[in-house]
Amino acid sequence: MEKKGKNMKETINTNLDKELSATERLAVSVQKLGELREYTESSANAMGSLEAEEVIVANAPTLSFIVDGSLKSSRNGRTLGSRIALLPPEQIDQTQDQIDLLLNSISVIGNLASARRLEPYLPVVLPKTQAGFKTLRQIAEQYAKAIPIPKESGSGDIPAALRGLTNLDDQLRVAGLKDPAVVDALSASARQQAQVRLEKSKIDSSEQISQIRAEIAEQRIYALKREPVEVPGTRGYSRYEVLANQIIERDGLFTNVDSAREEAEARRERERGAVLNALAKRRAIGTVVSLIDQDPLLCQVLAKRSRLSPEDLLMADQGVKRLAANNALNSNKIILSVEDRRVFYGEKVVEEERAKLTQSLLDPLSFIARATDDELLVIRTGISKISDERSVFELAGERLRKQLEDEVTEEELMEILTHQIIKELLLKRCQMAVDLAIRDLGISSNSLLTNPSALLQSADIIVANALRNLSYDSPPLRLPNVEIEGFNGNNSAYILEIDQLKCITEGNMVDLLEKLAQPPDLYGVRIEQREGVKMYMVDQKARELITRISRFLADLSKISDNLILPETEDEMSCLLAMVVDAITTGRPLTLVTPICPDWSRDSEGKYDFKSLSGGESYIGNKFLTYGVEMLAVFAKHKIPYKGVLQFADWGLETEINAKDTYGRKLSAEDIQMCFQSTIAATDEHLRSLQLDKEVGNLFINYSIVSMKESLESKLNIPEVQAQLEKFLTSDTRGKRLLDTLAEQSYKINLARLGLNRDENRKMSLQNLLEYATEGQSIGPNSILVVCESRTTSRVYNLPRQKHENIPVFFIKGKEGIDKGVNIL
Repeated sequence: MEKKGKNMKETINTNLDKELSATERLAVSVQKLGELREYTESSANAMGSLEAEEVIVANAPTLSFIVDGSLKSSRNGRTLGSRIALLPPEQIDQTQDQIDLLLNSISVIGNLASARRLEPYLPVVLPKTQAGFKTLRQIAEQYAKAIPIPKESGSGDIPAALRGLTNLDDQLRVAGLKDPAVVDALSASARQQAQVRLEKSKIDSSEQISQIRAEIAEQRIYALKREPVEVPGTRGYSRYEVLANQIIERDGLFTNVDSAREEAEARRERERGAVLNALAKRRAIGTVVSLIDQDPLLCQVLAKRSRLSPEDLLMADQGVKRLAANNALNSNKIILSVEDRRVFYGEKVVEEERAKLTQSLLDPLSFIARATDDELLVIRTGISKISDERSVFELAGERLRKQLEDEVTEEELMEILTHQIIKELLLKRCQMAVDLAIRDLGISSNSLLTNPSALLQSADIIVANALRNLSYDSPPLRLPNVEIEGFNGNNSAYILEIDQLKCITEGNMVDLLEKLAQPPDLYGVRIEQREGVKMYMVDQKARELITRISRFLADLSKISDNLILPETEDEMSCLLAMVVDAITTGRPLTLVTPICPDWSRDSEGKYDFKSLSGGESYIGNKFLTYGVEMLAVFAKHKIPYKGVLQFADWGLETEINAKDTYGRKLSAEDIQMCFQSTIAATDEHLRSLQLDKEVGNLFINYSIVSMKESLESKLNIPEVQAQLEKFLTSDTRGKRLLDTLAEQSYKINLARLGLNRDENRKMSLQNLLEYATEGQSIGPNSILVVCESRTTSRVYNLPRQKHENIPVFFIKGKEGIDKGVNIL
């Protein structure tokens, strides 16, 4: 882009074919972002679009003033010029710079994993979720087509920096696996996690455990096939053949050839399906390769996704084009043009090719004549040729494999599982260890991005220092300005332990140290000012307290497959403060879990409200089943707590048109009877756990209460709800959450309750009001442990002061985050 005059900001030539002043360009930029925000919300992922807006505003805070709280409101551009005109020129330039820097950075980062790896070094805030990242990247790509981003945006050479960091991570991982000190440091934690996973697999199926069993069985089969057995009068058999023949005789498989044939035919049918899918994918790739040469727009988009220019992709060899085509087919959908509403659907291309294949197979000879050698090879290798006698032998082999899998011992599983978890832990810790070594070497974030070759030049030193970091049982605290009293050395960062999973931010630790410094003689942290720098002086007592809290959080992070920790910095800081108080005073925390009536659910586990019964609360059962791991961590670290299950017997739960399982409308008395029956059934489950020898102590201080009675005893509900309704319908944060919930829940409620958009919005508002009312009733030193409606649960902390946030834990359970939830 050519500069005009001394300051490129003064006039910029865009593809709008006119020169724009800085004010005009910012107005055009913001308007375009508003259009793309609205488009991605309606055509892609609403939650991802919402997060993308939050990230854009976080990087360019002045936008909040310019758009009056909502990017979508700026799409018509009516008031943008007047509001921008109120800003000083340097702030206008700064805001445009911030937008350019963010969009330029996101456009050169390929995926969320890369973004997370680069996070400590980037001068921008990036999305935390896959949906948010993909949506923001889509916005950046479409924005750049309309408004070119200056190359001098200050983002540095991000791809080279990522390659350098990844190379260091890989070197450290290889060195770490060979270092006995590192393996020993990780073994205890890995074995503990392996034991937990193994115990969970006895209740719920585990793909990882099943895979290990299958691998061990496969190794034994391999050995059995190579173990000769001398049988007089024969050519000789392998041990595998002998055992398979014993199973044939034992189970009488030759007398049941029809069954074996049916099983073999079912297997062949699965093979046919897999072969058809493989052939359809191969032909779809060929189709897309042809389109690359014919469709300039598709070529441009796929080239950008492959980090190539369109000219390079057109001139590339077939291998490169097929790779680009394969990547496109694996994507759900690719926006080619917002203006023309052109979208590429990879799945549809594959489906069309499969339909053509199915049709061509009606004439097998013609199909064979046109098939390529590679396609015929796919067919030959993909479909087994088994006679009836061979079918019997294969069936016996499958039964032998199953027998060998069942014979795998827990000790064998523990050994392999522990080794796998050591690799997992090492993978997670390598990045932090490398980052710390880079910091200690004095390489700043800016210099790393502008001069990535510094990593290559110092690679040996970085890896050596990072390897020492890995040998510590817990990763080091990433917080400067901390001194440990009585410790003489410059490695004080290693004295305070902290979990490596980034559940703790530097802001959290500052908040914690500030709390521990009030008063200093109570907790053991003093604050000193040295040359204008605030220093935290940590004595032995404070160090032990911080270590205890860190290990508590580390153990909670280890059960991340079942538990989501508080997700905002404010919630985590409040959790730390509560844990400090609980440890030092012995006053128990209150763990609150709202539970729902026994509404019917659909095949995905979501409530469909078609009928109401009196069985155990599904959400209550989910907590009592899967909350054990979390409570065990509290108990292990002696964090005192008491628990309350609050049964939702008010509001919408009593207003939905309830029916019984036969479709008959229930009276108000019938509904209350169902409620009481559900409370009794859930309480019976709780009491059985309280009497259990293994987990009884975890639930001994738990009780079930009526939410209606609890709320009425604490709040003036009409007055509180009037204030909350005003917040949800007039405050930017409240309106944004209401818009999101209404959009996300519309299709669900249309299907299950027949609600139109207006009716659904009213229900969404009522739903948020009730959740927010529950949030307002939660007292100090209380934690929410929820099992459903993660989107709606965001309102628990709206509106609340930063230091009054309720930490919210989310229990996923075996079914995962999308199962058993009320509304998304």
